[in-house]
Amino acid sequence: MKKVVVLNRVESYWESKGCKLGCNILSKKDYFKIEEARKQFFEKILSEKFNEVSSQGSQFEDEQIYSHNLFVENNLTDSSGKHGVYRFNETGNNNVYQLYFGPLVIAKKKTGCGSLTGCNLKGLGCKGGSGCKGGIGCKSKGGDNAQELNFYNDELNEKHVSKLNSYFGFRKSFNRDEDDYVYISDLGTRALNEFVKDWYDDIKAQFEKDMDEIHGRGLTFQSVIDMPSYESMYTNAMLFSNHGQSKIKMADLGTKVNPFKLFLSRFDLWYFPLVKGLFAKIIDVIYLIPVIGWILKMLFGKKDKDIKGTDIIEESNIKRLATIYENDFNAQSDAEEQNKRERSEFAEAFLSKFPVTLAFPIKRTFGDYIFRKQHYTFHTFSADGVKA
Repeated sequence: MKKVVVLNRVESYWESKGCKLGCNILSKKDYFKIEEARKQFFEKILSEKFNEVSSQGSQFEDEQIYSHNLFVENNLTDSSGKHGVYRFNETGNNNVYQLYFGPLVIAKKKTGCGSLTGCNLKGLGCKGGSGCKGGIGCKSKGGDNAQELNFYNDELNEKHVSKLNSYFGFRKSFNRDEDDYVYISDLGTRALNEFVKDWYDDIKAQFEKDMDEIHGRGLTFQSVIDMPSYESMYTNAMLFSNHGQSKIKMADLGTKVNPFKLFLSRFDLWYFPLVKGLFAKIIDVIYLIPVIGWILKMLFGKKDKDIKGTDIIEESNIKRLATIYENDFNAQSDAEEQNKRERSEFAEAFLSKFPVTLAFPIKRTFGDYIFRKQHYTFHTFSADGVKA
């Protein structure tokens, strides 16, 4: 037999209880404490609804979130209603559940250089000079049907190609993440959000404090479940029970949760226009001399070549390209094997991603300092949970 718990939007349970905090107009409201109280209230009342059914011998099985419309006097007035359906299976065993919306932490202002202050700016300026039209020398280059491999990383190009790139102002900068081919892209585990990294220690400390309390009640992590809510902070909850998988802790901040990419050197096939060297320019001047120029053109003058490019890679370039790609694979093989080992170790310990909410202080005016406490914007991210 199945039992069911149906939940309205999470926020509605707070609204139905009326104002509980910050209602005194003579006192300044502490908006972080209000949100903290809301979160704790939701965790308490929703856990009670689960336990009301589970205490009758049922065990949580799965859930779905659905939408519903509102019609007033046969007219559609709202199409954004939400409710959750939580299915329980009768087992005859009494089960205990606790819902938890993840740690809530104030993102205290950072000082000094860091990812939030813009101090670590990279990639400024241009690599490979400022478009100097040097390096061509005496001999003319380009202007024929020579197919060139022109790599985005100019360090891989043959010397005459680099000189032509410099002359025309090409390949001034190179960013491997943006410019090279990605042969393997490991997106199975995303890197931590930059904000989570910046306040990692604060988040971990709060999470450990909350886990000590939950684990102390004999409850362990079971899964992350969906909840009906308009607010991202309350759209997912961690479900703990007396028959869960394991105790959970926040994964260490390190390379194990960073995505790995295997790159190959990207190139374009290129047929350069003619760039005349010193000798060609001298001959052009001689051609301007009456009679002598005419005689020289008759004897030595050549018609400009018609360049006919093709996107079929010539065999000589195929061989060179294979060598470049072999070097790419071999140069990154150690990093790839190390990443595979770390992934395997991490996969064995990984339990789930879980929600993390940061409260970012909003800048206050002079009047705000007098009449009200700090306001915040709340943003929810995710972190990785592993077996404790």
